[in-house]
Amino acid sequence: MGASLRLLTGPFKGRIIPLRLDEPLRVGRDPACELSVNEPNVSRLHAEFLWDAGALTVNNRSSTNGIFVNGLRQDQAKLKEWDTVVVGSTLMRVEGLASAMAAATTIEPATDPPTTGFIARAQRSLTREGELPELKDQGQLPALLSCLMAIQKILASDQERMIEQSLDTLFTALPVTRLCLFEVVGGDLKQGYTSSKNGRPTYMSHSFARKVLESQCAVLMEEVGNVAQDWGRTIQEQEVRSIIGVPVLVNSAIRFIILCDNLEKPAALKEAHLQILELVGRALENVFQREELRRLEGQRRLVEHEQQAAKRVQDQIFTKRPEQIVGSSRWLSHWQPALTLGGDFYDYDQRDDAVFWVLADVSGKGLPAALVVSMLKAFCKVLYPRRLKPRAFLEALNVLCLGELPPSMFLTAVVIELTNAGHLSGFNIGHPPGAIIAPDGSVRRIEACPGIIGMMELDRFSEHFVEIDCQLVAGERIILVTDGVIEAHAGDEANFGDNALVEVLRSQATAPLAGMRDALLASLAKHTHGAAQYDDVTLVMGEYLG
Repeated sequence: MGASLRLLTGPFKGRIIPLRLDEPLRVGRDPACELSVNEPNVSRLHAEFLWDAGALTVNNRSSTNGIFVNGLRQDQAKLKEWDTVVVGSTLMRVEGLASAMAAATTIEPATDPPTTGFIARAQRSLTREGELPELKDQGQLPALLSCLMAIQKILASDQERMIEQSLDTLFTALPVTRLCLFEVVGGDLKQGYTSSKNGRPTYMSHSFARKVLESQCAVLMEEVGNVAQDWGRTIQEQEVRSIIGVPVLVNSAIRFIILCDNLEKPAALKEAHLQILELVGRALENVFQREELRRLEGQRRLVEHEQQAAKRVQDQIFTKRPEQIVGSSRWLSHWQPALTLGGDFYDYDQRDDAVFWVLADVSGKGLPAALVVSMLKAFCKVLYPRRLKPRAFLEALNVLCLGELPPSMFLTAVVIELTNAGHLSGFNIGHPPGAIIAPDGSVRRIEACPGIIGMMELDRFSEHFVEIDCQLVAGERIILVTDGVIEAHAGDEANFGDNALVEVLRSQATAPLAGMRDALLASLAKHTHGAAQYDDVTLVMGEYLG
């Protein structure tokens, strides 16, 4: 029989599908597919097998759940004899590549191949060229193949504890009564999973595991005389005369050592068994790689969960709606973090005769900056009841932040107070200048004073401090932005800049307040060509109504 796929699991378990040289074989839910598998986790056109330059390949046809080749998720792969492919719940094995065929794509009943052919294919698929010798004891191959197939089914199931389940299959391939797994951590050995046929806890030698690690290959030790102290229970008390061990690679580095022995028949393990352990060790590499992917995926989900939780907390920081401010002014805001979590902060305090605004920018992005923003929110709530003026507020905020922020983190901020009578006071520490736009387009600025908040005392700069104190007239507007607006850019192009900001504000001096905001955001998008943000973008706009 020529090249074919033997279905080992799924709705067509036990059947064989021929692979034609002149036609692709499609797998999917669509009834038109040569192998139609009606399962919810199988796409309409899920995978395709075809011949390319004399080699059999399998391709993922944009399916959501993907295909797995020898336990690893891949979009395209060249297949060899006895490679396995998983689509949905169906595990299929490649057979008969040595001979070309031109049979019709029909499903035939499964027939077991002759034992001799079965042996040859198993050896070719599991060895690396020039590395593993032929097995000396051909009689061990049925048990070996049973073990390997069990490992493939465990991989296909993609369930928890794949490593432990796969290791236990060694009891079917080797005359061993116990096994032990050591993890290589920074050059040290850490004993992990252990198993025995009698189910009792077991201990195996770190010294021998170390020897396997140093040898970087499978090792057989027989009739050891002078042994290290930790061999006491293994060799002297239990009279074990032979132990076999093999290293397991993950991403081309030795990450694990497997040891096996037999307490009931101490001399049962020979060189032929070592060769079997080598072959199984190679098959187990896919299991360990899959488990490593599972671990990384678990870490990713944990990080995502933590970020989502942090996002919910940060969203609570911005629950105030400026549109609800009462008095002689109206306000709106816009906040767009570059990442899921941001380092920009705005808040206001509605007072009896005024509205008090804080706009700040924490250095950095992501979770660390978001945590500082949460701290900043708490500090503001502490300070609001004191009814401080802008300069006194920022000086008090700096005192609270000193020694509390993570190393190298700081913030800049601008604070304003606008009374119902139109009196404006403001103070800016290291922040982009604020703007006061009159209906005729004239501009006044809330310039930045030297200093940064949270890293140093501000007294050293006090002689350079300038506070704004002015009277607004009806129609004048106040605009506060973070540096994500001024420094917005695409690739190597120039920043949006302060001049462009002022020009947009002037052009919208008499437009509705929301129109001014929308025009500014549209100008930013045009300048950056819609590219992803490099920094958080936050702005606050207000208009004095008189």
